Amino acid sequence: MKKVLTITMALGLLVVPSITSASIVIDNFEDPNSAASLLLQSGDTSAIDEDDPVTGVIGGARGAYLQVLSGQLGTGETGTVRINDPTFDGRLHLSATLPSTFDLYFNLGYGIAMPSGGPLNSNWSALDRIRLDFSTAPAENQFTTIELFWDYAGPGYGHDPHFFTIPSGASSMTVMLSNFTGIDLTDIDAITVRFDPIPDGQSLVLEEIVVVPEPATLALLALGGVALIRCKRK
Repeated sequence: MKKVLTITMALGLLVVPSITSASIVIDNFEDPNSAASLLLQSGDTSAIDEDDPVTGVIGGARGAYLQVLSGQLGTGETGTVRINDPTFDGRLHLSATLPSTFDLYFNLGYGIAMPSGGPLNSNWSALDRIRLDFSTAPAENQFTTIELFWDYAGPGYGHDPHFFTIPSGASSMTVMLSNFTGIDLTDIDAITVRFDPIPDGQSLVLEEIVVVPEPATLALLALGGVALIRCKRK
């Protein structure tokens, strides 16, 4: 019984660091120095915030854009994004009141997707999917686009958007990297995450955007931890 308990505890210690080192955080919205509040109300058309440097963000910089696609917001219409607001546990909070228009969008950009950003040169070849985690689930179905850019410095420069809907009440959403046509996972240079349109009454708190390996890979890492423990015991 004592040996089994020891192995279980050791496995727990091994697996958690393996998952962390195998994943790439796009944004964890935790840097207190990157606090921002983007507010649109009657008569407004856009609000922009660019932060550099930011810790806990791929490439060390983030661009955030809240914008009306055409025209301007009317009376009683609002769109709000708060990043690293203590009221929302330092995460990203998005909300909207749009009784008569549905052309408001919010965009996050990293790497060359920012005017001041450079290529990320990030290798995702050991990874499998992008995951969005919510600490407060979307109040309404949210149409979303993730666009990846790769091989920016080479002749095969490419990009591809993937469109999906985050259902109301979802605690997380996964997008497979295989959905992106012609992607070169060895040289990812930018990523954008766009919420468009933002429905009336929307409210969500985005906790983290992360790229992770497939579950089978994590299972192999766990088995490797068990084998390592047994070898040490012998």
